[in-house]
Amino acid sequence: MSAAVPSGSYVVLLHGYAAHRLMMVPLCRRLQRWGWTSSIWGYPSVRSDIRDLGERFSELLCRMDEDPRVAAIHVVGHSMGGIVIRAALSRGEPRKLHRIVMLAPPNRGSHAARRLARLFASWSPPLSQLSDTPHSFVQQLTCDTCRTHEVGIIRAAWDWVVAPQCTELPCARQTIILPGAHSSILWQPSTAQAVHRFLLTGSFAQPSPAADQQATWGSRKGE
Repeated sequence: MSAAVPSGSYVVLLHGYAAHRLMMVPLCRRLQRWGWTSSIWGYPSVRSDIRDLGERFSELLCRMDEDPRVAAIHVVGHSMGGIVIRAALSRGEPRKLHRIVMLAPPNRGSHAARRLARLFASWSPPLSQLSDTPHSFVQQLTCDTCRTHEVGIIRAAWDWVVAPQCTELPCARQTIILPGAHSSILWQPSTAQAVHRFLLTGSFAQPSPAADQQATWGSRKGE
């Protein structure tokens, strides 16, 4: 972690469905120790429509974009947080937005959300929106964002909430698989290190051959 974080670089972290901002505190604090100005955006994930959450987050990004103290904006979203990021950016992209990291994101939906939606969809709109059915909200979101910004995806090695193929975005720059389950991946030091590297360099690549043994990583074709 010897490279210096550029001055004015801000990171906003978003938690996932049925979670709390406290879930992101370990990752946030590690990034702060390495020099990032980072904060957590908490939101009511269970009862809110993802479109509304995207609008609210878009407004926050716009305010940051206009702040002269902010030179670069990076965003990190866990699970549904990654979809809120995509929903926000579908409304417009801040000029200062640089890199995006998604942790275990249901970019193509979640089988767990589909099953829960059968019982609780009327009470919790995000469940049907995050379903892996063909016409769900998340399936209809475009991926134009990662054509103009560097997007990295971190999969959990043991994820029973989001299938590996459902984390994918065709235009994402890189994907890495790290130890942990869908939520516990947030608290792994290796996750924080990978997020830090990608935000700093646009790559998950380890800085030395010895460190390569800690994770399996790969670029999308053509990178």
